[in-house]
Amino acid sequence: MMRFTLAGRSRCIFSVTALLASLVLVGCSSAGGSKKLDYETSADLPPLEVPPDLTALDASDSYAIPAAGSGRVSASQVGQTGQTGGTAESQSGVLPEFDTVSVHRDGQTRWLEVQATPGQLWPKLRAFLKEQGLEIQRDEPALGILETAWAENRAGLTTTGLRKYLGKLYDAGTRDKYRLRVERDGEADTAIYLTHQGAKEVAADDDILKWQIRPSDPELEAEMLHRLMVYLGRDAESARAELDKAADQSSPMRLIERDGHPTLVIEEAFGRAWRRVGMALDRLTLLVEDQNRAGGTYYVTYQGDERYERGFFSGLFGGDDEKDELEVDAQYQVQVLDQGSYVEVSAFNSEGTSLPDKEAEALLMRLQEELK
Repeated sequence: MMRFTLAGRSRCIFSVTALLASLVLVGCSSAGGSKKLDYETSADLPPLEVPPDLTALDASDSYAIPAAGSGRVSASQVGQTGQTGGTAESQSGVLPEFDTVSVHRDGQTRWLEVQATPGQLWPKLRAFLKEQGLEIQRDEPALGILETAWAENRAGLTTTGLRKYLGKLYDAGTRDKYRLRVERDGEADTAIYLTHQGAKEVAADDDILKWQIRPSDPELEAEMLHRLMVYLGRDAESARAELDKAADQSSPMRLIERDGHPTLVIEEAFGRAWRRVGMALDRLTLLVEDQNRAGGTYYVTYQGDERYERGFFSGLFGGDDEKDELEVDAQYQVQVLDQGSYVEVSAFNSEGTSLPDKEAEALLMRLQEELK
């Protein structure tokens, strides 16, 4: 369960608001639901604590994303001459539209490929997120990551009846955030991966409202990808059709034992596997704090996931009472080892030594399920 709390809200306020909200929702449902997005950046969730090495960046357009073969970089290195392994690309003048935007799919993962460099795309991606009403919280060109702050989706909430009088007193009780992961794909192309993370408000045993991570929503990801394609220059109708019909190019994978430890084998080339594993980590709330593509290693921190935690709903639906095998705030290394025609994915602790088999297997099984 997330540790965010909504200070100042008592049980009484929660009950009254819930009662009024239920009446508002009647109006919403009668008007018909919608998956369209209408975000207002949330002021209810405080900013996440940022690790010391992820210091605030000067979000200058002059920073370039390093080439695919670059080694480990951290946000604190951004802007230091010679540290990122890339050269600045001019962003002056009118930003181009990108006609060559295509959709690719591998299992549950869909991503865009654009005939442009990351340096050309970066300011355009920033502008896209802001246009959607989303505040950018994490802007790390060296890692190729743009992440939004938590935001409330107001779409589908009626503006008539009680909602008209409640105004912002009524809260949807859910929050969304998005992460764009940008990777070079050859000399002139760029792959863009988009993932959603959700949170919902629940009443804990101590009668304090808390925020709990909820599973990522593929429909919201698809809607945001569609909007991004249109923003980059694609026709709305053809973009929707391509997203819907994208052929599955999923690769076989299996969990095996290698040298006495669990190992996930994925039968695809390193570059593709590296990007897909990074996206799966995002969905699994394993926060990527740093990465070393040359060494094939992601450095992550586990943020907790209600699908695996013993939490508020476990007793209601007969869930497993066993605790999560992964510890919240624990740091891990996820290694993607290139074996030519396939890769081997292994999990280690923060020091790079082997995890207990049960813990390593839990992490790799989640990755396997997310990559299907």
